[in-house]
Amino acid sequence: MKELSLHLNKNKTLFLLGSAVLNLMEGEACILGGPLQPGREIKVRKGRAIPVYCKTDSTFKIVLGEEASFHEVEGNTIPEDWYNVVEEILNVAKKDNSTVMVVGGVDVGKTTFTIFLANMALKRVLKVNLIDADIGQSDVGPPATIGTYHPDHYTYDLFYEKPDKLVFIGSTTPANTQTKIIKAVSSLCNESKQKFNLTVLNTDGWIEGEEAQNYKFRMAKETKTDFVVVFQFLDETINLVQRLRMEGLRVFEVKPSSYVKKRSREERRKLRWQAYQKYMQNAVIKNVRLGEVEILGLNCWKEGLLLGLYKDEKEFLGLGVLKGIDIRRGILKILTPVRESIHRIEVGQTTFELNLKPKQTQT
Repeated sequence: MKELSLHLNKNKTLFLLGSAVLNLMEGEACILGGPLQPGREIKVRKGRAIPVYCKTDSTFKIVLGEEASFHEVEGNTIPEDWYNVVEEILNVAKKDNSTVMVVGGVDVGKTTFTIFLANMALKRVLKVNLIDADIGQSDVGPPATIGTYHPDHYTYDLFYEKPDKLVFIGSTTPANTQTKIIKAVSSLCNESKQKFNLTVLNTDGWIEGEEAQNYKFRMAKETKTDFVVVFQFLDETINLVQRLRMEGLRVFEVKPSSYVKKRSREERRKLRWQAYQKYMQNAVIKNVRLGEVEILGLNCWKEGLLLGLYKDEKEFLGLGVLKGIDIRRGILKILTPVRESIHRIEVGQTTFELNLKPKQTQT
């Protein structure tokens, strides 16, 4: 770990790549539209980068961890068209509760835009709800789920926020679960629009090809979204934009930020693992009797299967991972942070290894 003090002049942006910890000591700065409070510790996780824009001359205390780095950029790195789009959306949301769907490929800045939009809405004292439908690289909750989060403070990385609600999908690949995802987000958006000035639906990066674009088109229609923000890269979304506009939807095309970090497949895998590890950090091995639970979607039992654990038909308790089966006693051994009694198990399509030591065993 390396600690240092860093001074930046007005109208400079500090790009900080984690793992690192940032404190604003003097001056006025913001991250993705959200003002920094002096003394508030900002964590930057490994593999993630944050842009810290200095509105005045500013001094920071930074602790750099493994593989951390930083560099300075002249000016504000938030594209001007992002500000224009956000202004139009918020002007409507202030009068009528609105839903925004964010669409684009991998590593174009969808999550960055989502956080920026949420922070700018909070500045206007609007009630905001975020729905994260990127089941492969989820920030609100673990992968293979859809998570919702209602921010009541400025946020800079959704990874550190606690989701308000999770919906189990059971796969990290949207192509395999299109109807299930659309049904879930439609219900969540409808419920959210009744309560919040602004609902922001962030989607996955599956955008190339007819099937992917049909999926996003269906999602936009069935969620009854008011706005679609499309990250335009080359010609991959032209047909989708035309179809959405013909449907009467208001579509904003924005360019990806040139500062968005591009990730390899391995880096995305590590971020997914990071999210699972965080979710399972207080997991125990729970013994569940086969005769006492309803089981859905089972083809065959195998170690590492991702499981959705429920109290009843509707109440989702959380995720579990199958660690073993005692056939003789009819017991499933499930690694999970869930402490409540389980009465229903939905078997997912994803398997993986979690090399975590459980806290204890619960029967």
